[in-house]
Amino acid sequence: MKRYLSVITAILIAAVLLAGCGGGGGEAGTDGSGTASDGSGQVAGGGIEIARDGQTDYVIVNHLSDSDAAREYMTDLTIKTGAQFKLADAAPEGGKAIHIGTAAQLAGLGGTDPGITYTQYELATDDGGLYISLGAEEFAKEVSSVLRNEITKQADGSFVLPAESLGGRNVCAISETVPEFETASGEITDVHDCGSDNYQIIYSNMDKAGADAEIAAYEQKLKDAGYTLFQENDIMNNRFTTFTKGDTLVHCNYFYAMHEFRLVYGKLRYLGPEAAVTDFEKKAEPSVSEIGMSASVQCNVIQLADGSFVVIDGGWGTSTPLTYSYTNDAGEKVEQSYYRDHEADMAALWDFLVRKTPEGEKPQVTWMITHADPDHICLFPPFVKLHSDEFDLKTIVYNFPNLYNIRLGSGNSTNDPTTFTGYIDAFLNTADTYFPDVQHYVYHTGQVLHLPGCELEFLFAQEDFWPHEMAWMNATSGAWRFNFTDSGKNALFLGDCEQGLNNQMAQVFGSYMKSDIFQPAHHGSNGGTLALYKLVDPEVCFWTCADFPFYNDNRHTGTKEGWDFNAFLRNSDKIKYHFTNSADHTLIVATMEEEK
Repeated sequence: MKRYLSVITAILIAAVLLAGCGGGGGEAGTDGSGTASDGSGQVAGGGIEIARDGQTDYVIVNHLSDSDAAREYMTDLTIKTGAQFKLADAAPEGGKAIHIGTAAQLAGLGGTDPGITYTQYELATDDGGLYISLGAEEFAKEVSSVLRNEITKQADGSFVLPAESLGGRNVCAISETVPEFETASGEITDVHDCGSDNYQIIYSNMDKAGADAEIAAYEQKLKDAGYTLFQENDIMNNRFTTFTKGDTLVHCNYFYAMHEFRLVYGKLRYLGPEAAVTDFEKKAEPSVSEIGMSASVQCNVIQLADGSFVVIDGGWGTSTPLTYSYTNDAGEKVEQSYYRDHEADMAALWDFLVRKTPEGEKPQVTWMITHADPDHICLFPPFVKLHSDEFDLKTIVYNFPNLYNIRLGSGNSTNDPTTFTGYIDAFLNTADTYFPDVQHYVYHTGQVLHLPGCELEFLFAQEDFWPHEMAWMNATSGAWRFNFTDSGKNALFLGDCEQGLNNQMAQVFGSYMKSDIFQPAHHGSNGGTLALYKLVDPEVCFWTCADFPFYNDNRHTGTKEGWDFNAFLRNSDKIKYHFTNSADHTLIVATMEEEK
């Protein structure tokens, strides 16, 4: 097993709990007693007794080439049941064993299916044991966690695996089989629950000379398996494709400069129109705006040619007095007191939407979230609750990771996964509650969302950076660009992308990052890189920060050592406007002039 194998748990656990809720998954057994029938290990309803009163008849037999997953599983079962599980080389004579291995390694044992694919697993049993059969060794830790969590404590104190747990399934909430990618040189280096009902398999060390042929062969393999190509996008030497079948999405990323092929698969959601949107009445000049806010937050609004809006993030959902501390160009520590007023911020956004909406219509909104930091995501729930009857929310756009398995918060207690998952849940639940028909668009790199008079292209998704450490939420930010059809202009948004993310985009896309309108990373305070900013080389910057840091903080001004990326922007003769969010600013894209 590779070092960075992560534990895919959240969706797996949900799936197995749903599968087991019919009978054996209750507190008592399937007959209400929770009592084993005859001491053989079989309990009422066909479940399997694993342990009782701190004792077990089972040993764990590892068939994998690496024993790490089996040892981890042994420890987890011991902690859960109080029984002392042990590793053994083989099942004891007349005894019971839990076998862990691939379908090929377990061939002939326990009636397991030798034909399962590498994204599938099977739980099987016979008189002598249980069998955790994998499509590929790389899934060992992920799949063994299923059995650990399926085993439930009964009313009589025993620990039972429900009969409903047995059988085969995919390692995510899909029903279609995902074909295996075959490569002569690349190797699987990671299997990752990347959140939003998606999983990622990373193939590293791809041979550039043979990669194109291997990728083409895989695309044909998908088509032969009944998948339909929804979209393809070739950028520089990189290739991105999206395939669909039934309830399943397969998205392929080939990052040429990184020598990596990344296979993302999972639940199929809304993908937007298949082709450019041209059948609409032009009701507005496309524009990019920054809404005047009470704090340095990201609240950008794009008005499309049909008069509809795309809102990016929003801001805080609470109000409080605050103090901003910074160092000025003279090296002096300075404090600026202000009041963060989310009610005023909601009013500013609403007033803007109403003022810009074509007469006689309700605002039509697509809402995008760069990442789940509270200064980006938390304005949405109270705003929707306040104005849901007055506007239409068509689509929400996001890509949220599983925050529990990305080492979030290493050395930083403010990034507790539970807290930030709560922000994500509030966003999703609010959208679904107030707009039951809202479309969920979960983006991946290289995809294009077709909008009226505009192509929205995604250049970075949070799973692209894994398995590098994602120590705080800014490492989960996305980046995207609006390419306006009529004017040929474009607008690049980095959200709070950190240095590693930005350097990766520069490495992968190079000169393709050139953009006319630019939102510098992380409100202009951190995260930028000179390599990327030189490639972007914009004409207008939206800084998503207030006046006082923009004009005084030596990070924003670029005078602090190491902030040469901001110095490049601030000293550029090419940049016509630097906008902050201390007031509304709207740039008409076609003329590149501020609307007065």
